[in-house]
Amino acid sequence: MESAEREREQQRQRRAHLKGRVVFVPEMAELSDGSEDKGSSRSDSQLPLSISALWTTHKKATRACWDEEWRRSTVGRQLFAASPITSRSAKYYNGLSRRQATLLCRLRTGPSSLNAHRAIFDSTRDPLCVCGEEEDREHILIACPLYHNACQLLFRHLRPRKPPTTSQLLGNPSYREPVLDFLDRTGRFPRLA
Repeated sequence: MESAEREREQQRQRRAHLKGRVVFVPEMAELSDGSEDKGSSRSDSQLPLSISALWTTHKKATRACWDEEWRRSTVGRQLFAASPITSRSAKYYNGLSRRQATLLCRLRTGPSSLNAHRAIFDSTRDPLCVCGEEEDREHILIACPLYHNACQLLFRHLRPRKPPTTSQLLGNPSYREPVLDFLDRTGRFPRLA
């Protein structure tokens, strides 16, 4: 009986010490706010041993929360198709020049200089490609007959088992360089090449 009371007191002191040093998220409440009412049978080994461990737990909980909100959101579905795990999204642009990152970001999110997007805001603009089809990112990356040779080179370089989707082309970090080479060969984005 006395050891249980002593253990509760140690937990209270540990929480009081850590609360002043770390910002907690609701997912971490169980680490910092164990209820004494429920007759907490929690052992000391379940609590993180250091501030570093708390920060690691905090970051993991924040990423999980962020990913869950991104999954449930109705906004940004084009980007979601390319990057369903949002916490990895920021690393996609590492090592790219500003122009390359801008071009890929515009293609991934939708608001690019492609005719289908421009026609939404300018009724005088034709949404069609020179080949006669609607010019959107799927058309440019996969289906346009004007870029057939460049597309074949892209697929030969990637060596996919089956033709990749636009989301795969724009979502896989290992496809970044080949896709940028493809876009450069098409000449469709001269200002950003």
